Amino acid sequence: MQMWGSTESWWDIAEVARDGGFQNVPRLLQTDGADNVVISDIELRSAAGYHVYASHGDGFTAWGVRVRTPATARNTDGIDVDGTTNVTIANSFISAGDDGIGIKASTQRTAHVSVFGNHLYGTHG
Repeated sequence: MQMWGSTESWWDIAEVARDGGFQNVPRLLQTDGADNVVISDIELRSAAGYHVYASHGDGFTAWGVRVRTPATARNTDGIDVDGTTNVTIANSFISAGDDGIGIKASTQRTAHVSVFGNHLYGTHG
């Protein structure tokens, strides 16, 4: 997975950032302020950064999502929610290089979250 016109991959750039550089990589699927989002029965592979990032919405469901990224890929979270309410993450299989599922509260609280029946591999949690 290399950037267009470069011999470096996104993951190479992430490794350089580990020593104090800046990591500016895209997220594979992102919503911001979207309500009643459902992602189901989808496979996401080898994102440069986060695979799924949902922020500032009301109603987010991830069901049967499959994330596959090598455990050595830095900062490649599986599914993250940030400032989102009424969240369900269920029956998914996540192999990621960082957090399998991340619950964040950057600018507003994340509330009413259900996480069940998931399988996490090679992640930090």
